[in-house]
Order: sequence, then C-alpha cells, then structure tokens
Amino acid sequence: MLIQGVIDLCFREGDGWVLADYKTDRCDGAELYRRYAEQLRWYGRALSTITGLPVKELWLFSLRSGKAIAVEGFADP
Repeated sequence: MLIQGVIDLCFREGDGWVLADYKTDRCDGAELYRRYAEQLRWYGRALSTITGLPVKELWLFSLRSGKAIAVEGFADP
C-alpha cells in the first residue's frame, strides 16, 4: 500500500513528537475529526517509524473556526 501526504507541522517536545494538521474545510469539529483523524494517525505512524521517536500528541486545527481538536486513539508502533 502506498500512502502519500505532507505533515503540516511537527515538533519535538521532550522525548517525543507533537504533530498537527491544518484544515480549511467548512464543517464543525466533529466532522473534521471524522474526515481526518485516521489520516493524522497514519502521519504519526510514519513519523515515529522514520525517526524512531514516539508521537505524543496529534492535533487537527480548523483554520476557519480557530479551534484545535485533539486526535485520540493513537497507539505509537
């Protein structure tokens, strides 16, 4: 399987990564989560695999509403 994407923002915080993805969709936070949480989890898996460091947090940022949405259920490989 081939998955292609671009991480919008990641930074190290202590011993792990914080990963964020910006979205411009015209929908509420619940719909953004439904649409993109799994995508962000895949980004987290890839970043952890490439760097060997765990991903501590995943976030979706709605640029339209200015709200941050924590993505739960991520288990670092």
